[in-house]
Amino acid sequence: MSAIQHCLALKPFCEKQLVLAEQEAKDHISIVQRFVKEVFGKDLNVQFTVQWGKPNAWWDGKKITFNIANFLGDDGQPARFTRDFDIVAHEIGHIMERVLRGTKRLPPYTGKSGAIRESVADSFAMWAKERAIRQGYLPPCSDKEFWLIGDTVVKDKVVCNGKVCHVYKQALRSFTNPGTAFEKHPVLGSDRQKLQYQYLPLEEDNGGVHHEAGILNRIIYEICETTGTNPRSQLGTVVPLVLKIYGLLDAPYTFGRLGKTMVNYLRGNYALTLGERTLVQKVAIIEDIWNKQLKHALGAVPTSRKPSIARARTTGGKISRQPVRKTSAQAQAKRSTTPKTAHTCPASRTKKPPKRKTQTGRRSATRAKIPVRTTTSTRR
Repeated sequence: MSAIQHCLALKPFCEKQLVLAEQEAKDHISIVQRFVKEVFGKDLNVQFTVQWGKPNAWWDGKKITFNIANFLGDDGQPARFTRDFDIVAHEIGHIMERVLRGTKRLPPYTGKSGAIRESVADSFAMWAKERAIRQGYLPPCSDKEFWLIGDTVVKDKVVCNGKVCHVYKQALRSFTNPGTAFEKHPVLGSDRQKLQYQYLPLEEDNGGVHHEAGILNRIIYEICETTGTNPRSQLGTVVPLVLKIYGLLDAPYTFGRLGKTMVNYLRGNYALTLGERTLVQKVAIIEDIWNKQLKHALGAVPTSRKPSIARARTTGGKISRQPVRKTSAQAQAKRSTTPKTAHTCPASRTKKPPKRKTQTGRRSATRAKIPVRTTTSTRR
């Protein structure tokens, strides 16, 4: 039974869920609005709507839509996406992108640039949640639950071995261990976030905007873990820097460029805040984290994306393809496998004639019949 059919069959139940979802959205949005006012000094106007549909929530540029879906919630209840503070704060994080970028254009919501936007929204949500818990607006939670996004809308996984059952907490996204948020879910399947780049067409997740956001999430978590005693409390220092660098970032929008801009910002002569000054002392550690994680991410590029018979060289914005030259080992192996043909010389010819030389004393390439290969290369 679909969500719409379920709603029509149980109209009083459906209306009650819509009322609960609307109230949850108002409560969580007010907490984020207070957070934005205190930190950024902005009065944020948020419009939203709640409805029954597929498990999703999104910002369309004008309003946020929160769906109520079946078969995802805890205790047999429908999954209200307004129930989780992380989801509400994440969608408001997309609204804050316009505030962070100022007059600059937003990066395209595809591929790596879209993954950066998703990770920025995730980081904003985690920072808002940490501050709300510390101020008492949200109930306290364990460290394991804190770093999960959407853990209140996905059923826990129960695995029983005989009489012993283990409950595994599941969520929509894991900030610390991407790819482990949920596994073999009857509706969602398994978490496809990875710590390595994946080739996905634009028709699938806009080229992997959600799948590859876990790479940057993991980098931000490791920076929080290594630069402070408590990763949760360090969010208030690291995430503002990430948001600031995102606002300054220019094309091309890549993880490597974001990390390089952050390191150069900390090492440059800028008017740093008090929190940023504490990160200057550990800028070498931050740079090492970026390099290590990005090197690991590059290790999973599919071989189909690497040209096997041609090497692509970017010159002046254009791509020219040149044949790959064989190495000396490959050429030697080919000569060893090529059958040799026996040649016979006339018996009367016992001595080779002397080779003629040019006036400059050099050997003539034309008369000696030396093979010459001409390669035309355009450089700009």
